[in-house]
Amino acid sequence: MSETAQILYGRCDCGDVEYELREVPLFCHVCHCLDGQRMSGSALPISGIVIAKDIAVTKGAIFSEKTSPPSTACSCESCQDLMYVTSTVFPVTALL
Repeated sequence: MSETAQILYGRCDCGDVEYELREVPLFCHVCHCLDGQRMSGSALPISGIVIAKDIAVTKGAIFSEKTSPPSTACSCESCQDLMYVTSTVFPVTALL
């Protein structure tokens, strides 16, 4: 972790999954892709792009499901709350 970064914490709706983000997002953006729209239920979901290795699940289990050829959604097994998305197009990063 860099000297200026602070650990950010997140969890799913039911509280079964908790995670730490050990570095600040590289940037945030508004997604226009159909995958993002389907997963969020919004026309323009806002996402943070992070380095995937900086996400650490500290409690619970993540369920991974392919949502399209390049995308895998990682969700809470209990409440199905979307935690993050990985992609084979940009394998080093994840969308929060």
